[in-house]
Amino acid sequence: MFLGYSNECKKVIDRAKGYAMSSGGLLGTEHLIAAMLKVEDCQAGQYLRNIGVDVERYMHTIGFQQANQSSYTLSRRVENILNNASKENRNKLNRVWDKISEKYANNFAIQILTNGKIIAASSDSFIVELQDVGFCNRVMSYENYQKIIEIFNDLNIDIKDYICLPKQVCAKILADYKKKYDPIDNPKPSLDEFNLGIKKRVSPVNVEVKKDEDEQNLIDLFDNNLKIMEE
Repeated sequence: MFLGYSNECKKVIDRAKGYAMSSGGLLGTEHLIAAMLKVEDCQAGQYLRNIGVDVERYMHTIGFQQANQSSYTLSRRVENILNNASKENRNKLNRVWDKISEKYANNFAIQILTNGKIIAASSDSFIVELQDVGFCNRVMSYENYQKIIEIFNDLNIDIKDYICLPKQVCAKILADYKKKYDPIDNPKPSLDEFNLGIKKRVSPVNVEVKKDEDEQNLIDLFDNNLKIMEE
């Protein structure tokens, strides 16, 4: 018979809900792990810290913004891409999507990106739908932006910018756009402001860009330790 959650568990769930709400997405595994790491008396969090999981690095890796970093609105950039998008540009990008995924199979950010759905593409920018805001923040970070744009350049694909949107928010934005769009009276509508909880892409100062191997080591660390906990 279920007797309810322990006080420790309630603290973790409450904090995880707060992370999910602040990021504008649904409650996910990344929010729960972040909460476990942040709640000091959580035994699972203590275990993760004891085996070497760095709290701040984890928060950075999955894309959570710190308290002194404000989220910002991408509505104008989204609006610009939608107003200049074409089916031809989207199809052109879709044709190389699998090729990019296969060629850069060891790049975790590329794998997240190419598992997303291309919503719209202009001549040099595109919007992709991802499942969670945590993934969006990770792929849109400055470090990964540099790597991804470099990959497009290597493939002779003229891409200068991209925007990742959580599935739920993407649906709201597209609904707003379709509602306002009219081929004659309003061919380039203005979107409502949507606070997406996405971390602002800022060039870091005196911060070494992490190598793909370092990111993979962190991913492997979580995978292996979660297997231990399951056993």
